[in-house]
Parts: sequence; C-alpha cells; structure tokens
Amino acid sequence: MGFYVSGHPLRVLSKTLQNVVTHTSADLRDESETIQDRNIRVAGLVNDIRHITTKKGDSMAILQVED
Repeated sequence: MGFYVSGHPLRVLSKTLQNVVTHTSADLRDESETIQDRNIRVAGLVNDIRHITTKKGDSMAILQVED
C-alpha cells in the first residue's frame, strides 16, 4: 500500500467527481451482482495496465485503478 506525501492527486477534483461518479471501487466489490449489466461511472488513477489476447484472439486490457 502506498501513500501520498502531498495528498491524493484526485483531491482537487473531488467536488467535480461527486457529480459524475456513480460508484466507488468498494461499491463494485460489495454490489457486484446488483450492478451487473448496468452502466456505471468510476474515476481513479490507473496504476497498472496488462494487455492480453483472449482465447478468441481479441485484444483486452486489465486495469488496476485506485480511487
């Protein structure tokens, strides 16, 4: 687990994001069945990207996002 000496980079956008974001990462974990097949909006910093190829040959990316 990391930490920021000068505060979280998204703090300056927190008021704006409150009007846009519908779910947090905790919500995704806790409500995974109820939000399935629904449109949601999240915001965060992308910490890691893994590009993979699916069994069908399609490109796909798996992101690690911090909110």
